[in-house]
Amino acid sequence: MCDSTIGFLTNTEVVPKGSIYFKISPNPVRHELKIEMELQQSEPVLFMLEDLHGHVVMKRELKNEVITQTLDVQELPAGVYVYTLSSKKEVLATGKVMKY
Repeated sequence: MCDSTIGFLTNTEVVPKGSIYFKISPNPVRHELKIEMELQQSEPVLFMLEDLHGHVVMKRELKNEVITQTLDVQELPAGVYVYTLSSKKEVLATGKVMKY
């Protein structure tokens, strides 16, 4: 189910927004969160994961135009987290991921 306002999908997140393609899976996640991304720009982007209290639990700078990266989340407590993908100029994608 997709809410086009923020591009949120349950299960797998796919956000085609202008000059980017961004996919996050699986959702819900247990051990490893996979990020697939393709940018039309070469500037780095920031992936940030926060708990529902607004505490940053993970922050990664992603530097390539095309990237697939796996993030280890097994040490995080079960719960709902909010992620943001942003450039220096704007927020490119945002959504929620559930850790079990």
